[in-house]
Amino acid sequence: MTDVELSERVRALVAEGGFAEAWASLRPALRLGGGYGLFRRAVRLLATAAGRGWTPAYRRETRLALLSTFETAELGELLPVACAIHGLRVEVHAPPFGQVEQCLLEPAGLVAFAPTHVLLAPSTQDLGLSDLVEEPEAVVDAVVARWTGAWRLVAELGARPVQLLFAVPDGDVLGNLASTVPRSRTTVVREVNRRLAAAASRSHVLVVDVDRIASDLGKRTWFDHRIWYATRQPAGYEGLAATAREIGAVLAADAGLGCKCLVLDLDGSLWGGVVGELGWDGVDIGPGSARGEAFRAFQEFLADLRDTGVVLAVSSKNDGAAAREPFERNPHMRLRLDDFAAFVADWRPKSEQVRDIVEALGVSPEDVVLLDDNPAECLEVRQRLPEVGAVVLDGPVADFPRLVASSVLLEPVSRTEEDTGRAASYTARGQAERLRGEAASLPEFWHSLEMTARVRPVTERTVERAAQLSRKTNQFNLTLRRRSPAEIDALRRAPDWTCLTIGLADRFADHGIVGLCLAGPVSGGELPIDTLVLSCRVIGRTAEHHLLAALSRHAADAGIRRLRGHYRPGPRNALVADLYDRLGFQRDDDGWFLDLTGTPPIDSPYIREQP
Repeated sequence: MTDVELSERVRALVAEGGFAEAWASLRPALRLGGGYGLFRRAVRLLATAAGRGWTPAYRRETRLALLSTFETAELGELLPVACAIHGLRVEVHAPPFGQVEQCLLEPAGLVAFAPTHVLLAPSTQDLGLSDLVEEPEAVVDAVVARWTGAWRLVAELGARPVQLLFAVPDGDVLGNLASTVPRSRTTVVREVNRRLAAAASRSHVLVVDVDRIASDLGKRTWFDHRIWYATRQPAGYEGLAATAREIGAVLAADAGLGCKCLVLDLDGSLWGGVVGELGWDGVDIGPGSARGEAFRAFQEFLADLRDTGVVLAVSSKNDGAAAREPFERNPHMRLRLDDFAAFVADWRPKSEQVRDIVEALGVSPEDVVLLDDNPAECLEVRQRLPEVGAVVLDGPVADFPRLVASSVLLEPVSRTEEDTGRAASYTARGQAERLRGEAASLPEFWHSLEMTARVRPVTERTVERAAQLSRKTNQFNLTLRRRSPAEIDALRRAPDWTCLTIGLADRFADHGIVGLCLAGPVSGGELPIDTLVLSCRVIGRTAEHHLLAALSRHAADAGIRRLRGHYRPGPRNALVADLYDRLGFQRDDDGWFLDLTGTPPIDSPYIREQP
């Protein structure tokens, strides 16, 4: 279906009041690179639907202040759509453009709005660079100082900065020589971007690489100088839609809404042909054909995603033994069986297979994306599991990596050691589940895992991982509070707060840091537990007992008389509703409490603390 046909279908559905169906039709196309026309159709859809009392299902909320050097009225209208496609509701506050420093130095308006994020949006045009820049180093220093200074002011407001980088100009009088000349406008803008990106990686600042967006779209399309002179908007309309999509993806990922698990079809998706007909040595993969090499390259792309922390699983309508044979015996396969955390191959509907994978891995359906070359299979999954994302692998195999990457479902905002080991951890989870089935009782199972833990104070090195857990954890999250890296960094330095992480290892894998406890401030001899979260990878291992045992010992040693616990019910955290009861806390009108003067600290008999 073309964009025009889709737009007309959505318009007809809206006219009939079919808002949910219209949004379900439009959302996948917006994820996969829908253009400005579809974005405008979505703006009208959401506005009309809201007037009739319907809104999409939102999983998170954020408040975004938009401080820019260019006109952002259009961008401000597109951003709610760009966030909504991920299940993120955003409220946008956009002061008049050109007042970045004024708004930050006299922040009454921002303080009243209370943003969670502040988008800092400069344009290349307002740099005012000539083709040959005088004193290029001083110019770069000044631009970098301006925006890093803005980051500090944003952080003082308790918000997280989101920095747009600069689009390298599409025209330079030096042509190809520009890249080799330090004074060229091209070189200066690239150096500004490099310096800002390097500083952002050290400062918990989110970055949107506008030059990459412009290059993907095409500089001649992204830049529209007529619009700049007419409206002071640096990008053309298609460029604006593409930029909004990427901003929405970054904000959603920061809210913990990124994809955790890719579920992969096999025939026609990871190799050419049908393995049940051709056998393990007859499928098209690797050298010998252009198509086979393209499938091998796609597997390389997926292997790289796995290395970044995306979990891979298989859902295939196939004979189970035949489906496994290429991974076991074909030397040209890049992926092997141990690259997958779950492998389901039978003749049931894909939705049932995917549901089994979700349950086996303990992830949420919203964290899963299916990749399949069959549109009918993707449609069946979308209809029966609407929370699961689905991407149809259509077109040439050589374009599969670009298609998946452009879906904005895989946007990371940070990289931690735990991300690198996540896939192996989920594979180990499957091994542990098999061990659970063999054990006579849960205590026997816990003992057989041979678990060790590392409870440590949050440090500068682990702040980002702590914030990741706070933002992304849903099922084992007692209070549903979401803390930014800057907030956690401030809390760990506060004298009346205790901020702890727990790392867990068992006989199958080292899972890295999997839990976070933020407790404070101390008041009247009582220490309230502000945040208690645990990764779904280790739910059911008693790690929460071990973490709270450490907190209770620390509190007792500090002379604190009580721990105070609270539970805030949400759509997916019912499994921890009775946690404090199970841990021996007593109930009163203000939640739960543990009297540290009359009872011993919490016990953790199944996990050994590492020195």
